[in-house]
Amino acid sequence: MPSMQSPPIHPPMPNAAYLALAGLLLGASLFAGRGDAWPGAHVPAEARAILLRGTVWDSTAGGPLAGARVFLMGTEDTAVTDAAGVFSLEHGMDGRYRVSFSHPRLDSLGYVPDPVLAELAEGALATVQLAIPSMRAVRQSLCGERAAADSGVVVGSVVRPAGVSVEGVEVRFAWDERFNMDTQHGTRINVESAAAGTLTDAAGRFRVCGVALQVPVRATLRIDGRDRAVGMLRLRELTPYRYDVRTR
Repeated sequence: MPSMQSPPIHPPMPNAAYLALAGLLLGASLFAGRGDAWPGAHVPAEARAILLRGTVWDSTAGGPLAGARVFLMGTEDTAVTDAAGVFSLEHGMDGRYRVSFSHPRLDSLGYVPDPVLAELAEGALATVQLAIPSMRAVRQSLCGERAAADSGVVVGSVVRPAGVSVEGVEVRFAWDERFNMDTQHGTRINVESAAAGTLTDAAGRFRVCGVALQVPVRATLRIDGRDRAVGMLRLRELTPYRYDVRTR
């Protein structure tokens, strides 16, 4: 009797839907391996880098400001200017932002720059120009109408040894002014004392305008109800004079 052989079993042919799904999965794995986004897929806004470029200029020195830290206020995004004062900064969200910068030169002048507004939009390069203004503008910002052309400005801070700022300290600068006076017996020199002062703010900072130039100036503090002489200084130019005091 002839042997009976079972007919060969063939796997079922995949239908069109199965093939389409397999193609999608294969394509997705290939794109994932390349690190690309799947075509047409939604990319979160925070993943889209928006570029902000600009320069920082120091008008008091007449040149670019290298090493300035530029930042978008309200974010953690920062950049540092190069030797030409140029910076590039990336951010991930569209919107209107205030841009500012910090630098030791600003600290020495006691000047806080006004922020500049920048409109950031996907696909568009935003640019800003930041600057320390002229010395005249810096003095005007610090002292307003008291920024006389023949007097100086002292800026600084008062801190404890641990670096804790001290609020409400009276900072006073005093000097002697000499005048020639004509009398019946000839010309004589009359000496009068002059002074200027202020109180430190919540951060322990102060600025005093109208301090005499080119004469010895005595610096004193009134702290904890007591007067303390802290040193002598001499202002030789109109540039704000930095004077920090560490007290007990």
